[in-house]
Amino acid sequence: MSDKFIDVLPPISVDVDHRRLEVPQAPARNYSFLGVKVRAMNFGELVDFVSQCDDPENPKLIFYHNLHSAYMFKKDPAFRAAYEQAAAVYIDGVPLIWAGRSLGLNLAIEDRITFVDSFEPLLAEAAGRKWRVFYLGSLPKVSAAGLPCLRHRFPSLMLEGRDGYFDQTLGCSETRKVIEEINEFKPQILFVGLGMPRQEYWLAHNVSLLRANAIFTCGATMDYVTGEVRRPPELMGKLGFYWLFRLFNQPGYLWRRYLVEPWALLGLWLRDFIKSRRGKSSSSVLSM
Repeated sequence: MSDKFIDVLPPISVDVDHRRLEVPQAPARNYSFLGVKVRAMNFGELVDFVSQCDDPENPKLIFYHNLHSAYMFKKDPAFRAAYEQAAAVYIDGVPLIWAGRSLGLNLAIEDRITFVDSFEPLLAEAAGRKWRVFYLGSLPKVSAAGLPCLRHRFPSLMLEGRDGYFDQTLGCSETRKVIEEINEFKPQILFVGLGMPRQEYWLAHNVSLLRANAIFTCGATMDYVTGEVRRPPELMGKLGFYWLFRLFNQPGYLWRRYLVEPWALLGLWLRDFIKSRRGKSSSSVLSM
């Protein structure tokens, strides 16, 4: 990544008073539809959830669901088992919001959180709250470019990280060294961007060894930070067309995800739709 790229991202000075009035918190909005369970959260509610993760000996896994993960959840028992360990699963993708709303669920566009748009605001929160952040993932060249870029962008952020190219075999020496590196830094937030489903598998196997308050899966976020992958216009995300932008830019990699996999969920949607019309909805509010 060139210095020119860094120059177009001016440093962010974070000086925020995070003291808040003690007010009763609204109950969590947990839903089950298309065979998956999600917690509807806007960005502020996500930050509040992270702030409540205060025990590094008991890390809280924060995963996300979109149509691709819902498809994998249906097909892959190991993937389902990983999600069972998550403390919260938020919605990443407007099509999932549309599916829920078609079933009568009280979901708004603001209940969709995508890391492409929310990653840097979350880092700004971390800088203001003095949270330590570790980023694990991406190609070596992308990590080497992205970490300095983020330090330039957020000068007060306590940030460390490394690439995601290491032997991820359970219990192997390289994985042990990566875990030691993370634990020595003592992050409040750990981002794991190894790609789906590797990041979920790796965390399911190693979360008990990690020492971090909150652990996010984040896919190829660092690729967007560095410009390795073109970032979709924010408006396309709000309209629900991130997928179309990504398909146009990476057709060979993404055609199956966006043009084939959603059809495999149609039966689940029809089941939920029929039940919702009968008043016996499996897509009702849950207390998870």
